[in-house]
Amino acid sequence: MWIPNFILKLVGRKIAQEAKLEEGPVDQTKPWYRSVTIWSDVFTIATGVIAFVDKDFGTQIAANHWYQVILTVLGGVGIYGRASADQKIG
Repeated sequence: MWIPNFILKLVGRKIAQEAKLEEGPVDQTKPWYRSVTIWSDVFTIATGVIAFVDKDFGTQIAANHWYQVILTVLGGVGIYGRASADQKIG
């Protein structure tokens, strides 16, 4: 059965209007403290501050390979949080 594409679009729009459907993402918000990306950023900044302060004390935490692993994991969590975000921060 052949139906022109524009007719299908018109029918689809009419059905969506009757069902009161909206296009695009739902505008739901969440508090900032429920954001994976925000928490990843907070811990990344705290880890960077530890390395900065550590230079004054000479314990060389930033030279430890676990420090780089932690920063890499935090960066990955931040990217994952941003990619999987489905709500705005409000």
